[in-house]
Amino acid sequence: MPGSFASPGPLAWIAGLCLLASGASADQGSADAAYRAGIAAARDSDYVRALRHFRDARDHGKNSATLYFNIGVARYRLGRYPAAREAFLTSSESAPLRAISLYNLGLVARTEGRSAAARARFREAYDTARTDKLRDLAAAALDGLPRRHSFYIEGFAGYDSNPRLAGNEGDEVLQAGREGDAVAGVFAAGQYLLAGDWDDGLRLRGHAYNESHPDLDSEDITSLRAGLGVYRTHGWRYRVEAGHIRLGDDTLQDSVGVRVARRYRLGDGRRLALALEGERIAGGDRYAYLDGWRVSPRAGLRGDAGPWSWSLRYRLEYNDRDDLSEGGDFFSVSPWRHEIGAGVRRPLGGGFAGRAGVAYRVSLYTDPEIREDAVLDEREDDRVEFRLGLSRPLTERWTARLEATHWDNDSNFDRYDYERTDVRLSLGASF
Repeated sequence: MPGSFASPGPLAWIAGLCLLASGASADQGSADAAYRAGIAAARDSDYVRALRHFRDARDHGKNSATLYFNIGVARYRLGRYPAAREAFLTSSESAPLRAISLYNLGLVARTEGRSAAARARFREAYDTARTDKLRDLAAAALDGLPRRHSFYIEGFAGYDSNPRLAGNEGDEVLQAGREGDAVAGVFAAGQYLLAGDWDDGLRLRGHAYNESHPDLDSEDITSLRAGLGVYRTHGWRYRVEAGHIRLGDDTLQDSVGVRVARRYRLGDGRRLALALEGERIAGGDRYAYLDGWRVSPRAGLRGDAGPWSWSLRYRLEYNDRDDLSEGGDFFSVSPWRHEIGAGVRRPLGGGFAGRAGVAYRVSLYTDPEIREDAVLDEREDDRVEFRLGLSRPLTERWTARLEATHWDNDSNFDRYDYERTDVRLSLGASF
């Protein structure tokens, strides 16, 4: 038995909770008798006898998630870690036991010295926990891991129906017609702990993103971002970052920004996040009209309802850019934006999880556009976004995702109306 868990601790607390909750639902007959005998033996810390009784219950037809969870507990206590992992993976397919099983999978991985896998499981347990007690246990387990870095990489491929955001009839100004193209790319993000710990310390962080189109290479996007963040467990978090974005072969913009954020626990598994972001932007040689400022306060609320996880968000964005004046014409690129969104997530069995989301954004341009010396209306765009996704872990490190997103933008200027659908398959890994 592992010495660090020989006395009652997190695993014992979770096992006891499951044993007490599941006894009333056991089948009748010999399977029920064997299961209850296993519970009694586990309470007496006789895990050899408990495991034998749980196996008898399984052999007599009992096939519940609580049975496999308690088989996992008994195997863990006996030091049979690969077998315990197999049992907890089975019980994790049950929505009520998913967070607890993920936490115990993290304990198994940590005991085996697999820190990356342990971190991934504890993080999943934290994200899916329905009680503050379990969430605190997962957070404490994450804090106790010695690793000072984390890294995520993802490759994707798919199809984008309208990467240029062109209208159905083409754009009379840009001379761009609507055209779809394949898309492929890679995303990588990492963090390194410079001082303190993960929830109360100083981090170096950054990400890189590239999206390429074989036929419309002028729409290829490359984004790089890096900075420092100060994180506090019970307080404000601060981040300073620099960014660089390229569109095709040209620099679109460079930026330097700050972010201030704070999170609150509201009870019953609900979490509130508040943030304020601001950045100074410098457009590239061809995009000098993007010079200016962007400020964005935002709020998000998350919670759980049975097997469902849900989220709500709001974002306000203020832009003060130089705008584009050319040949007497004027185009504003300084909108006020309001965006609201909602999403849900649910385990589907077999390791699959489904996601769905919807968002609405209104962009208000406060300066009227000018065409051929004629003053036109102030531009207003209304955009609706729909998103569907399906994911499944392939191993403890790798996860596959399939996601489809559709945007429908309606503007009071016909040239800015567009529809776009993006479907992509991705494979990502955490290290």
